[in-house]
Amino acid sequence: MTLAELTRLLRAKRKIKELETKERAVMDYKLADLFCHSMSRLYSSSAKLPDMKDVYSFLFDEEDQEKIKEQEAERKAELSAIRFKQFADSFNKRFKTPKEEVAND
Repeated sequence: MTLAELTRLLRAKRKIKELETKERAVMDYKLADLFCHSMSRLYSSSAKLPDMKDVYSFLFDEEDQEKIKEQEAERKAELSAIRFKQFADSFNKRFKTPKEEVAND
């Protein structure tokens, strides 16, 4: 190898090491932040962990983020429908007349 090639190789390795160190620092910081959020849940019931897509938004493409948002919206709609059905069932049970109970049996 020539001196120029060795210099380029060392610069590239140094750059890679620097990028890996920055990546590690970001991940450590995110982990510490998540740990604090988790600890705050012990003291306050209103505290929640942030969503993964919010914490690690830099890991997902825009397409992936859109898919995740769509899946989350579908899940919320299904959950809302289930809750409404449960409410309606409990409401109907509460106001059932004796004739309806006999007819259903």
